[in-house]
Amino acid sequence: MQPTSELPTIVYDSMRRWQALRRKGWSQPDAGKILPLLNQAGQKLNAQGESDIAKALSHFTLYLTSMVDGDVRQLPEAQRERLAKLEQAVLNLLRQYRDNDNAALNRSIVLCLSGDEELFAGIRNGLESEGLSVTRHVRPTALLARLDDPQIAAILVDEGHLGALGAIADRLELNRGQNELGPSVVFLNRSRELQRRLLALSGGADASLEGEDQSYLVARIQELIEAHNPQAHLKVLIVEDDRGQALYCETILRKQGMKVRWLDDSRRAAEVIEEFQPDLILMDLHMPSLDGLQLTSLIREEPKLSMVPIVFLTGDQEEGTRFDALQAGGDDYMLKPVRPRHLVTAVVTRARRARSLRRQVEQHTRAARNRFIATADLLTLLRRLDPKNGERALLLIGADDERFAEAQAHPLIERESEGVVAKRVSATLAAGERLALWRNGVMIVLLGLESGEEMDRRADSLRLAMRQALNGAPVSCALVPFRPREHGLQHTVDLAERTLTLAKHSGGNRLQRALAQLHSHLDPATTFVLQKALVRKASAEHLQLEYQPIVPLQGVRRPQFQLHLRVVGEQGRSFTRRQWLDLAKQCGRVGALDRFLLNTVVAQSQAMQARYPNVRMVVTVSAESVIEQKQRTKLLNDLEIKGLSESSLIFSIDENDALQHVDALANAHSELSAAKVGLGLERVTLQKQGVALVERLNPEWVAIDAPAALAQPDSLELLKDAHQRGAEIVAHFIPDADAMATLFSMGIDYGTGSFIGPPSDVAEFDFGS
Repeated sequence: MQPTSELPTIVYDSMRRWQALRRKGWSQPDAGKILPLLNQAGQKLNAQGESDIAKALSHFTLYLTSMVDGDVRQLPEAQRERLAKLEQAVLNLLRQYRDNDNAALNRSIVLCLSGDEELFAGIRNGLESEGLSVTRHVRPTALLARLDDPQIAAILVDEGHLGALGAIADRLELNRGQNELGPSVVFLNRSRELQRRLLALSGGADASLEGEDQSYLVARIQELIEAHNPQAHLKVLIVEDDRGQALYCETILRKQGMKVRWLDDSRRAAEVIEEFQPDLILMDLHMPSLDGLQLTSLIREEPKLSMVPIVFLTGDQEEGTRFDALQAGGDDYMLKPVRPRHLVTAVVTRARRARSLRRQVEQHTRAARNRFIATADLLTLLRRLDPKNGERALLLIGADDERFAEAQAHPLIERESEGVVAKRVSATLAAGERLALWRNGVMIVLLGLESGEEMDRRADSLRLAMRQALNGAPVSCALVPFRPREHGLQHTVDLAERTLTLAKHSGGNRLQRALAQLHSHLDPATTFVLQKALVRKASAEHLQLEYQPIVPLQGVRRPQFQLHLRVVGEQGRSFTRRQWLDLAKQCGRVGALDRFLLNTVVAQSQAMQARYPNVRMVVTVSAESVIEQKQRTKLLNDLEIKGLSESSLIFSIDENDALQHVDALANAHSELSAAKVGLGLERVTLQKQGVALVERLNPEWVAIDAPAALAQPDSLELLKDAHQRGAEIVAHFIPDADAMATLFSMGIDYGTGSFIGPPSDVAEFDFGS
């Protein structure tokens, strides 16, 4: 198999990680973490046209997937052997591909010469996660005894063992075969001393790594190990007037699979560079006609060549000359004679970095030119996002009237208008953001990695950009967080569409951030109908008062109603307070609904009194609506203006809600009592919790559930205590006359229930004389 280009690095990385896991022993969770890498490797091989390796890797990955999905905790021997055969088939093809360096996958050992246990532990953890085995030695003699092992990928020498570098380099040179480079030798210059760095590089190190940042050290060590593998994708131009020196470098680089061209006349460099398009230029410093410094200065004046690395080769050891070379635009400086390993390391690491940087710049440039893409391309991009890069966000932006053109415009004109608006909005996108047309006057945008308020500001700026493109027409948008492979794409898009609908239902021309997954006892379709009704502006159009008559069992005879708020959704579907309360809390709408209820009650108070003299209204609200000082003050002022008679209004609060705000309710009760407004408690339990709450708040009104009282006829402590404190007791949901008689005997004052009088949207009930 003749390689046509370099295989993707992820192919080798994924197989190394699998080999590291296999050596440690089977672990189903760890195997699951490797599967995404193997799948990505297979996709890249297919895209590159390496069908044989891709097929073998696919067979191995599918079998491993079946073990993971089958939750196999202990791998049976038969499955272990099958995995080994499939793994070997992949490795055999990879070794055929790299026939000039059969150790590409077999090099898996890193030797470290260091007395620092903490440093070693950090590097070992990082490299072992990449499938490498790391061993530490504290004495140079012990490490030198290991250098014959062909599986050594790298040798790390800590700064305290600088003197051992020469012996290590000499031993490796003796062991090196004709077509081999051997392992990388890396000096760890943690103190960043320049003199140590120079001594290490002249003494045999391929590279000197500065500082103690372990993540940086691990990444650079991996890069240096990879540099000693064949590099069929790299092109190197040698500008050198010495034929012998040029042939020496060319032979070494060609053995590593690189494409090499030699130029002995520096005056022809410009045309050769244009034709050959090298990844790196290996430049002699002293040449006739045009020397290396002059040629480098000319190359750097050409913008499109500004990122091509230039490495100088010279026998000049003057420090000033080195400084002049780097100042002219050179990237590295190597002294002749250069060892093969050093030459390859310098060329490969520089060239690969420059190629990667050019690719990033080109991608950024292309993205900047075209961030408005087809819908299918955007969906494909969303599915391929790497979850390791963090959470992104989807934004749906739509005209509130769902059109980009006049209502009577032809569909072709509408589509043209969509394209014009999309291009204007996409011009404001940042790097990494993409926009596509969706449907019904809506666009979908993939946003960047901002979070919190910054993400909100970014989303709203795009909404305003669309509004400007539509000449000020109202525009709404929905912002939904998206973590690839954790949040399903279909689920995320559905949530975004529902959120945009909510934004329009709540008045439009706004940004609506998606709520977290809503918890509701209703089915999803019904939940969405209710949610759309809840986010609308509170008005009589979709909110109705519900009047439940309260009749005396042995209490004072007077007309009484308990008032609840009923929410009306699409197609006239209505929801009681018990149905909408939990969802309204999650949507943050309880306060607005309570304010509408209380304002409506106050507005109707005079009419109610005229129809039912001495009427009492028990209004069910949340604790927060009662304890909010501003709302309470306004309400009491309105009541005074309306002239509502004494003891005509009671605010009733659910027991669980009251328990969370006991102290604040106690303080508010004093102010309510002064204004002749009572405090009530709903759904009070007959246990100690209910008794304690009644004792703490001293309410004028206590409501219990009739079925609970009937099931516990001996639990009269609450009833007795409430009566002693002057409270009146009402039983809700009385099912029939027999139950009402039993409750009468228990001392209950009032009762409600469908058999007495069902709730109605009008205050109509015959309370008798």
